[in-house]
Amino acid sequence: MSRSKTHADVEFHAQRKDSEDTEVFSTWEEASAYMIGFAGSIDVCVWSQDGAHWYGGDDAVDQYLEDEEASVFERWCRRDENELFECQGMIP
Repeated sequence: MSRSKTHADVEFHAQRKDSEDTEVFSTWEEASAYMIGFAGSIDVCVWSQDGAHWYGGDDAVDQYLEDEEASVFERWCRRDENELFECQGMIP
């Protein structure tokens, strides 16, 4: 059985460095496509243990349980539009 492309308890918030606006997407692919050619960040917001499991399996559930109230499950950033995204970890 294949995993669904979206989960109701997972969102991807993308913000370009040159903008104050944040766009919300239901998939990583949509968020990263929005960021092509721009510096900025993608915040992975997870709202439940089920969402954490969908996003990253048992390890993600353990990470979620470390701080269920964290505002951002993972933050992916890049300072320059030509760099790869780097994970900044959980943001309380």
